[in-house]
Amino acid sequence: MKPFLLLLCCILLAGSAQTTLFIEIRHAITKETFTIQQLSEDDELKLSWIHSVEKTPWEEYFTINKRGKLTLNKTQFQSFGAGVSPYGRGTTSIEDGYIVLSELNESFDSYRWFHSHDATFTWYVNENLWIHTQQLPHHESIELLVHHRL
Repeated sequence: MKPFLLLLCCILLAGSAQTTLFIEIRHAITKETFTIQQLSEDDELKLSWIHSVEKTPWEEYFTINKRGKLTLNKTQFQSFGAGVSPYGRGTTSIEDGYIVLSELNESFDSYRWFHSHDATFTWYVNENLWIHTQQLPHHESIELLVHHRL
């Protein structure tokens, strides 16, 4: 009976162990870390910027999937032109003057961009400001990565 109880306790403890998620923003070449933020599985990340050609706002919404990958769920923008992914992915709608592509479910190991203060790249966690454009170096290659630990 004791071995059974010990096994049962081990199974219950292992099942209750949760992975702690972290997102890191770092230089894509030098790997210098700029910031690390702990996340919960239901947290939402938002990247917003001003499109360099169209001069209109653009927003992308991400979550972390069960495999620890960054998942693009929705993107919205005001004009359909340069840089827009091929039409027909997910669900397309018009909301408050934005073209919205939702239900995208595209997963990435990392998210890279060439940072520009002029484009005002800004990251939010659950709609709270996380990284303002001035906190990252201008005209540098930047990446966001997901890390997870038990």
